[in-house]
Amino acid sequence: NAGVRAVDIRDPTHPKEVGYYIPAASGSRVIYTNNVEVDERGYIYITDRAGTGMHILELTGAARAIAALK
Repeated sequence: NAGVRAVDIRDPTHPKEVGYYIPAASGSRVIYTNNVEVDERGYIYITDRAGTGMHILELTGAARAIAALK
């Protein structure tokens, strides 16, 4: 909710959260992240329908290693 989460599902019976990002709220607005795209470099593009804009994220640490990105 309110952002994006990276979940390791290599073992589908035991999913494990390995990362997350929750954008800062703008004034009294609530964050509604609803579009997520990931490219081959590990960049994650998220947009917010409440008008706080687009955020570009990069997988790092355990999440990047799990995704096997170079």
